[in-house]
Amino acid sequence: MEQSFIEKRIASKATERVDKDYREFIDFCNKNPFAKQIQIKVNNINIFLTGNNYNNQELFSPHNTNNKNNDFTNYIDIFNKLQKKYEKEETEILLDKLDSVKYLFDNLNNI
Repeated sequence: MEQSFIEKRIASKATERVDKDYREFIDFCNKNPFAKQIQIKVNNINIFLTGNNYNNQELFSPHNTNNKNNDFTNYIDIFNKLQKKYEKEETEILLDKLDSVKYLFDNLNNI
């Protein structure tokens, strides 16, 4: 079933929020001296949290959906969980705005 304009817009805003959260996480890791240096050993290969290294082995990158190391994280699960959470929140925000508009129109009729 095709999504309506509103459903697409809600999903888009939720995706923007998840992407923003992820970029903030990457920025934190890139700026934090500890996070920049910590490595995780997988199959005898040292993998950095983010891409601040010479061999481009990283768990998290700015384009994580294409990251070959996704198998070692629960990135996709977290993305989907936050997407659903933010879709609910965005829906509530929209419904609150619609209630406000309805209240205004209802009060215009009483004038």
